[in-house]
Amino acid sequence: MLRKLSTNVLDLFDHYKAYYAYGRVIQLKYAGIVGFAGYPLFYFIYVYFLRQPYESLPIRLVATAGCFFLAIQNYWTPAFRKYYVHYSYFVILYCLPFFHIYMVLQNHGGMVFIADNFMAVFFLVLLTDWRNTLLMIMIGGAFAFLLYFKVAVNPAIPHDFVERLPTFLLVILGGSLFKFSERKMAEKVEQEKLEGMSIVLANIAHELRTPLASVDASAKGLQRSIPPLIDVYQTLNSQNGQSRLPPQLGLTMPAIDRIRFEVKQVNAMIDLLLINAKGGRGQNMLEQFTVGPLVRSVIESYPFESDAQRDLISLSIESDFHVRGSTYLFKSICVNLIKNGLTAMKRARKGSMSIRTLVIGNKGRLIVHDTGIGISREQMASIFKRFHSFPIGEGTGIGLAFCKDTLTQWGAKITCTSEEGVYTEFQIEFPILELGLKNAKVR
Repeated sequence: MLRKLSTNVLDLFDHYKAYYAYGRVIQLKYAGIVGFAGYPLFYFIYVYFLRQPYESLPIRLVATAGCFFLAIQNYWTPAFRKYYVHYSYFVILYCLPFFHIYMVLQNHGGMVFIADNFMAVFFLVLLTDWRNTLLMIMIGGAFAFLLYFKVAVNPAIPHDFVERLPTFLLVILGGSLFKFSERKMAEKVEQEKLEGMSIVLANIAHELRTPLASVDASAKGLQRSIPPLIDVYQTLNSQNGQSRLPPQLGLTMPAIDRIRFEVKQVNAMIDLLLINAKGGRGQNMLEQFTVGPLVRSVIESYPFESDAQRDLISLSIESDFHVRGSTYLFKSICVNLIKNGLTAMKRARKGSMSIRTLVIGNKGRLIVHDTGIGISREQMASIFKRFHSFPIGEGTGIGLAFCKDTLTQWGAKITCTSEEGVYTEFQIEFPILELGLKNAKVR
């Protein structure tokens, strides 16, 4: 029973975290600024100008201190920043439902504090999802009533407060419906955006593929033509007693290889954009392939910035297996995960990456683990959503959505676990067709 209750509470808090996953966390900062200025200000107003029957400086100072730490959001250290949203939950619970219900009880109702309660409900609806709006009102209200009946000399529930409860409920219901309609509108806008992108990108893809095909064909021609020229050059120089190849000439073939790789990468990005614009509905023919060798080939052909960066990655094929999918798209998935890991390590200025294949039961797994910057709990709920990127403005926000949609079509699934500042691990679980190598480890 307790386990089920704790699970339900965690689910509710997950909804609260998800509510702040799309940049809304800035609202908490501004709410903190308003509260930090407002709670002490209204204390002086209600004590010296609009005198009220009851006021409490300690209770207001607690609210002021709570809002102060919300307001200085930018100054939270990385070690504590991951708990900012958790902290905000308790501040909102104290400052809005608990504080204002308690104050209206102590003042025996009255238009001033009933108006304050309407303001509190408005802010609560603005700052929380509808589930936690109701939960906070129940919890905050319960503690307010308990404290009031404990400390008040002649406790009594104000009639004018009770008479306005239907209006409070209407405000809560109306605000929740407004936010629900806002979400539906956002979903509709995203769908229209996808449809528009599909048309535009199809035209862009056609225009881009033509020059890319020309570049690739020219690079192929150079790959065929330059080796014989180098042979002739070396033969002529050897006759003159010079056998050393000039450095510029020695770099020619690697440069051409890089050009062809980049052309493939641009084509892969075009395909990725088109698939995402269609909502992940790729029409690629499925084929059977072995996971381990394909992962190794991706690592070998990946354009690392340096040998030192290449050495940060280790590959361990503990057990190999065959799956059904698209080798082309699988390589794109691997490139995406490797690039994300390297970016995380670059931002953290530390770390390494391990890639493993293994079999557990009748499932094959590909595990990509890096010890870079990690992912915050608030962002974890949204990493596989299309067009979501973090930090905001970095990347297109379609890579992981593409990975998830593509793998789902193959009957596979991708999951992520992470601890901010410590590690990130992606696991891809495949339904395997056949076991391959056993206990083979490859660096």
